[in-house]
Amino acid sequence: MAEHQDIDVLVAGAGPTGSTLAADLLRRGLGVRVVDKAPHAFEGSRAKGIQPRTQEVFEDLGVLREAHAQGGPYPLAGLHLGPVTAPWRMQQRNRATPDVPYPNILLLPQHRTDAILHRLLERLGLRVEYGVALEGFEQDAEGVTATLSTGERVRGKYLVGADGGASAVRGATGLGFVGETDNSDKTLIIDCTIDGLSRDRWHMWPRASAGACPLPHSIDRAGHRWPQTPAGLSISPAGV
Repeated sequence: MAEHQDIDVLVAGAGPTGSTLAADLLRRGLGVRVVDKAPHAFEGSRAKGIQPRTQEVFEDLGVLREAHAQGGPYPLAGLHLGPVTAPWRMQQRNRATPDVPYPNILLLPQHRTDAILHRLLERLGLRVEYGVALEGFEQDAEGVTATLSTGERVRGKYLVGADGGASAVRGATGLGFVGETDNSDKTLIIDCTIDGLSRDRWHMWPRASAGACPLPHSIDRAGHRWPQTPAGLSISPAGV
């Protein structure tokens, strides 16, 4: 098995958190590798809200303009209550200030966020290693030796766990996960194309615990590109 001694940081998890950290470390001249057990990048819309502070981080990394070009503002919600549809503003539109230059949440599906960050990593000379899982690690006073699913042992100064709620890093260190799972309170997100709905509303059916979220710059079945089109179907708890 190969032994590497020239890695400063090994990042487990190539989602938005791990990719953002890796980009910041790379631009500071550190040696970084990013591994992810998934075979490829996440393909759904899942985490769609880019918060104001995150947009400042993206600006610092030089990718905010690209994120804004591929995203858009949150639309009004349309609450379907039987035959009546009531409008509801999910997100208050705020004015930019010197201390909060990007005060409004950006609607950007996660697969586009990941792609933006991964292109940044490639410009910085790093490619995410998909299909490579972290199987274990040993820590000593000088750093960490990690064992990958490829059989490779990677020696680094630090190991960062950015591998989600079921984090292998967190589990191996014995760190707890605050909170508990309530199986009666679930959210199911289905990405699809929906006909017959207006494209300027986040449609919600509270009694059915369902909602159809329009994603920016989607393409309908006729091949038309729209500023916002219903391409995400969200099944969520009533009232959310």
